[in-house]
Amino acid sequence: SDYKVDWVYDAIISGDKDMASVMKEDIINTYIANGKTQKEAESSYKSALRKVLREKDPRIRSAAEAMASGNGKEFSRILNEIADEGNFSRNIISGAIAAEAEKIKDAKSN
Repeated sequence: SDYKVDWVYDAIISGDKDMASVMKEDIINTYIANGKTQKEAESSYKSALRKVLREKDPRIRSAAEAMASGNGKEFSRILNEIADEGNFSRNIISGAIAAEAEKIKDAKSN
């Protein structure tokens, strides 16, 4: 994954919101400098952040497994637990879980 987004994740988790914000802007500006529109750059950033969340928070995998097995209650519990920490938007968290669930489903169908 993008090491700069790893750094943003680490800053967010450690509670350094200012540093995370500065780094996020830097990443988005780099995407724009490389030819993306503002909207594309923000979308790329969110996608990278979802990927890092999947890689670094084992609860994403647990929630995805719950989702894949139809255990909505456990899925919701984990989603709420991560969201309640206030570090990531529900949108980012649920996107990370959905992507991980998709990966689990693909692995089972192969």
